[in-house]
Amino acid sequence: MSPPCDFPHSWLLFHVCKTNTVCSAILFDDMAAIRAIDVKQWKNAQRALYMFNQHASNGLPFSNAYDEKECHESGFEILDANGRCVEKIWRIRKGNIRIYWCYMGILKNIVILRAFIKNQASNRDKAALIEGLCPHLLPFFNNKFVFMEHIV
Repeated sequence: MSPPCDFPHSWLLFHVCKTNTVCSAILFDDMAAIRAIDVKQWKNAQRALYMFNQHASNGLPFSNAYDEKECHESGFEILDANGRCVEKIWRIRKGNIRIYWCYMGILKNIVILRAFIKNQASNRDKAALIEGLCPHLLPFFNNKFVFMEHIV
């Protein structure tokens, strides 16, 4: 499978990384954990991420690519220091795979946060893992220049 072409209207996808190298992306850890649990589900997760990338490259709203059962708000939110919602976290559901992501609110940027097998963790554990990333994302929501600086 070759990667899709990016166009000026494409959504740009980013990953949360532990360091300044792409190989430290948290999504890589999630994919390794899925593979260790179930190789079939790992292949499903790869396909789901590939399709997410394909849909992002066409630049259309995700509601055109997925129905409301496949793509919907997850119930998790990125909150500011005052507890106000800065951005909702969305979930792509493909079979038993769950991919969590959010819009960055600037241009057409999306951050893929985490990927899980449906019953890999309880909702409380998923909430901690997903919402634990939020404080690290806040500077990017509050200062567009900082976000642009970090993606160059």
